[in-house]
Amino acid sequence: MLERRSTLYRAMEKLPDRERDALVLWLFEEKDSGEVAKAMDMGRRGARSLIARAVSRLRGMEEIQQLAMDWMV
Repeated sequence: MLERRSTLYRAMEKLPDRERDALVLWLFEEKDSGEVAKAMDMGRRGARSLIARAVSRLRGMEEIQQLAMDWMV
């Protein structure tokens, strides 16, 4: 479990700062898109877009793909 979390954190470090910040608020602090928007001083649509881009980038990263494969085993 700790190894998986470390892999995720390392991958997240590669994200652009604003995408990473939005993802942390949404994923780890469990804020909804409205709360993310308010915390980041932006509109809700922009916050949803940042979160979606961050998730998309993560899914495309080799580390995350390997992590997913490891979970399937």
